[in-house]
Amino acid sequence: MSIEMDRRGFLKGVAAAGIAAGSMGAVSAFADEAAPALEPTEFVDVDMVVVGAGAAGCSAAVRAAQFGVKVALLEMAAFVGGTTIFTEGMTTLHSHFHKDNPAIDIATEKMVKMIQDYHHWLSNGHIVRQMLEQSATNLEWLESIGFEFTEPQTMCGNTYHTWTMYKKENENDMSGALYVKHWGELVDDTFADQIQVFYNTEGLETKLDDEGAVCAVIAKNVNDGTVTQFNCKAVVYATGGYADNPALFKELVGFGEGEYQSNGAGHRSGDGIIMGRECGAKLCRYPSATMWYGGCLPGIVYGTELYCATAFQPLLWVNENAERFINEEYAEHNFSFSGNGHSTQKRVVSILSQAQMDMFVNEGTIYGCGAYIWAGSKLDGSVTGKAMWDEYQEQLDAGNQHIYTGATIAELAENAGLDPVALQRTIDAYNGYCEAGVDGDFDKPAIYLYPLPEEDGPFYGFDLVPGVFTTVGGLKINDRTQCLAEGDKPIIGMYAAGCDAGGLEGDSYDVAICEGSKQCWCAYSGKLAAEHAAATIFGKEVADEFANPATW
Repeated sequence: MSIEMDRRGFLKGVAAAGIAAGSMGAVSAFADEAAPALEPTEFVDVDMVVVGAGAAGCSAAVRAAQFGVKVALLEMAAFVGGTTIFTEGMTTLHSHFHKDNPAIDIATEKMVKMIQDYHHWLSNGHIVRQMLEQSATNLEWLESIGFEFTEPQTMCGNTYHTWTMYKKENENDMSGALYVKHWGELVDDTFADQIQVFYNTEGLETKLDDEGAVCAVIAKNVNDGTVTQFNCKAVVYATGGYADNPALFKELVGFGEGEYQSNGAGHRSGDGIIMGRECGAKLCRYPSATMWYGGCLPGIVYGTELYCATAFQPLLWVNENAERFINEEYAEHNFSFSGNGHSTQKRVVSILSQAQMDMFVNEGTIYGCGAYIWAGSKLDGSVTGKAMWDEYQEQLDAGNQHIYTGATIAELAENAGLDPVALQRTIDAYNGYCEAGVDGDFDKPAIYLYPLPEEDGPFYGFDLVPGVFTTVGGLKINDRTQCLAEGDKPIIGMYAAGCDAGGLEGDSYDVAICEGSKQCWCAYSGKLAAEHAAATIFGKEVADEFANPATW
């Protein structure tokens, strides 16, 4: 598999395709839950089926192949990787990078407590600790099969650094392009004798035998409709969650089509979660846990210069009543909490002055935007290839109805459909906080208090809808990634990995505490599922230097 598209080209393609809630055709997987089972016309015998070829699924397939397990890897798209191409790195503690620079490391027990406090002790502490304890070994395993990483970073200003970044081939590539490319090479070539990849194939149903153990997976080729039964003894669900399934998102999170914007490569239809539920697998405590990333101007995607300016700066946001509702410092420093705040409002408008917009171009941003735009970068096109003002003009030319201007605050309010008296009252109070250096509403640090005086106009308003990177709630699992039925009894041969597995999060993604935790979990949980299945179902000796030390 090759990825020849650079980051700019990919973002442009995503925007043109309108990848957002409801933009894909995979909703049928949920809508067809009650439909009669399709009769297979083809039968394939394998040991294990992995549903989904993102990082979690590829990890499971490759690790199983290392122990001689024969794998069928099913992928709805025509390529591996999915939304993993957008990701930037993963959590590691005590890795060789940290040994070279101990000052950026943190004790495991301290990190566990911080994560659990963040989640109000609603996440599975055993899973959290196990992942962290194995994070360095997980990294070493990935390096042993050809992946390359660079030194750990921090996005949220932490003194410790957990965010170990993927190496990139070219500066303008998507952050996960080389990482995804190598997964493709591993499953298509290196381990082709043990892994058969079935592209354009959607998982539909898991069959259990009379003892309640996995015995087959039914799947359909989305191009020609061919239905295949894969006879197997184990299945790993790794379909990336359900961010692109509006019906399932509405059921579990409460937001319907058009009420949120999903940022990714599509195809995250929740097939694994649906298939598991149909067999009696339980959902975790918070299946609604979502990796919100704050607000997003409809029509643009995360990582562009206009997105960075309008949604990821700690300036002023107001709701439908023209009132502040959150400490805007969370814009990047805890984008998950920022997204939570956005999701509680009927409407959010980002308010900026001409002076602030010009500052981003001429002097640089206050915050960055993940690994795409670093703090202090000038939004003049030098970072992404498309300048903030050029993207702004493109949106105006395309008729984006979510952008407003006004020579004065009153005119902006009128054009944006906000109460001008209420907006002026909010801005007067906010300007007072800026002058005093004390935020009397939400205690935003003085360094992020930028006033909006009338002389800094004209003014701009941008509607922001809640943005979703991925869902992080899913099927309830134990610390072996086995799916659990009533009474927390494991379903033999059934595993969930990555975003199909719930329990790692409480009700929010812990980006401000443990940067890169979800990608670490994807690679680690896929690896762990494969190791447990190889040892307990297929009788393989799982004892190399990268194996989890647990005794199965």
